[in-house]
Amino acid sequence: MSYGVEDDSELEAIDPNRTTKNFGNFGMKFVDISNTEGLKRREWSQTAPEWRRCRHGLCLEGICTNSACKARGQVVIIPMGYKEFDVVRDANSSTTVCPICKTYVEPENCGFNNCWWRFDGVKQEGPGISPKQYSSNWEQADDAFHYFDKEMSGMATWRKLEFKVVKNKPVQ
Repeated sequence: MSYGVEDDSELEAIDPNRTTKNFGNFGMKFVDISNTEGLKRREWSQTAPEWRRCRHGLCLEGICTNSACKARGQVVIIPMGYKEFDVVRDANSSTTVCPICKTYVEPENCGFNNCWWRFDGVKQEGPGISPKQYSSNWEQADDAFHYFDKEMSGMATWRKLEFKVVKNKPVQ
């Protein structure tokens, strides 16, 4: 049986365990963290719903799409802690999940608290434009939620977006 595959056809292998909208070499939509105009600081809330609870370090944000979850349609916080994490490469059904129902959530924003953080990334500026390397210096997030306002920073297509998040100030 040929299944309609002709000679000299190119086939693409798909990893069924990978559920991100990672468009291969095109990248992934995520807040434009190279635009720090939208970096905001918010004090802790005593009334936040359980799907908006943080741990120290890196927190990712995305919308839970599980229709059976009480957080469905809501922006949930995915506590990641102190670590290195590439949002494009490492986001999957075991790493970026809703804190309530444990189903995959596509990350689209990030926040930090009680940590030092930096990023290295490759951003696709637009069709036909060569991707550009971006990185940041170490930044400190104190005991509050530091996040990017998507309306101010905008969204970008990232081919690589790696965060390094540590508890103590790195030796420079």
